[in-house]
Amino acid sequence: MNTRHDHVWHLLQTYWYKKDVVLNWEGQRLSLAVAQELFSSHTVDSGSLLLLRSLDMGTFADTGTALDFGCGCGVLGLGFKAVKPGWDVTLIDRDALAVEFSAWNASRLGLDVTCTGGLDTDEICQPPDLVLWNVPGKAGAGVVQTLTGRILDRLAQGGMLALVVVHPLASELEEAIDAHPDVDLVHQEAGTEHTVMHVRRESVLQQADGTDAFAAGVFDRELTAVDTGLISYDFLPVVGIPQYDGPDYATVLLTDAIEGADLDAVVSALVVGPGQGHVPVYLEQKWPECQMVLADRDLLALRASARVLPDHVPVSQWFGAAQPVPGDEASHALVTAMLPRQLRPVVMEFWLDQFLAQLRPGGSLVVGGGSTEVSRWIAFARKRAGMKLRSRDKRKGFSSALFQLK
Repeated sequence: MNTRHDHVWHLLQTYWYKKDVVLNWEGQRLSLAVAQELFSSHTVDSGSLLLLRSLDMGTFADTGTALDFGCGCGVLGLGFKAVKPGWDVTLIDRDALAVEFSAWNASRLGLDVTCTGGLDTDEICQPPDLVLWNVPGKAGAGVVQTLTGRILDRLAQGGMLALVVVHPLASELEEAIDAHPDVDLVHQEAGTEHTVMHVRRESVLQQADGTDAFAAGVFDRELTAVDTGLISYDFLPVVGIPQYDGPDYATVLLTDAIEGADLDAVVSALVVGPGQGHVPVYLEQKWPECQMVLADRDLLALRASARVLPDHVPVSQWFGAAQPVPGDEASHALVTAMLPRQLRPVVMEFWLDQFLAQLRPGGSLVVGGGSTEVSRWIAFARKRAGMKLRSRDKRKGFSSALFQLK
């Protein structure tokens, strides 16, 4: 028995689990746990079904290496593994909650797979024979075109990329496929809303260069200058994360709350939801000696926010959702958190318990977000012994609140 995994599964079921959805495919009936916060939390999405049903499973060998890229709750990778148990299957996602639910579903189904966080296909050691990819429609044409080329570079000779994409992005992917020198589009079909493509790598004329997608600048926007009145800095934002042109009202209110509290020098801080990195940069400029732990379920946000900080800043990253933030209890003088919209009350209470466990006596907890979320947070926090609300501010539908632990 893996006690750590059992604990994570318990937390997922207690705080995030919504329902089971059922995948019926190739004589298999797989029941998969899903969360409200994950893609397609009502049923197995039509795009994934279209992709799976396009595969002629009789043509696949009994063994091989497969990758489910952007795995969500694990529909594609776990479905394939159930039909082809001899294959080594890896499921990758930039969202820690997706990775945790995929691992939980694999455990529930008794399927031996690897589930890991990643932004690219380089997380597996050898070139894959098959990549399954439900292309995210909101990723942007430039990003998905570049990722398509990188996946094709990574395929083994004779390997296949099987993808499904919403119709408006299909032509963009066709361009990326046509531009690749050693692949063939061997199958294409259209459903009601999605297009499926199978791309075979016939030869190996071009190899992946070994640089991961983030370091290669796949997600980068243009260098941006920020001046908040408190601090100024340049940063390189990434696509797919808000506040790419500077901090929003919630972030400004959060940093204003810290500024107005006249706190003693903070030498250790936990920064939850760092996004593009605006709060970490503020903390570094205010307290240059501050050591930071950046915590987020979005791996892209962690990479982006860590990059904004100067090289000399001691910083560690924690990629997780249901997993508690590691480290000694009562280890930080300050915890900051950006509250996402529509954060469910049960998850909010889980977060609050985690943050309080990290605070030293006398430490401060400051949150920012929509006014509804912050008001709900205040109501929960007031029920906790030893929590004192020191400040609350509102502006244009956003709020911040700063608490002190006695």
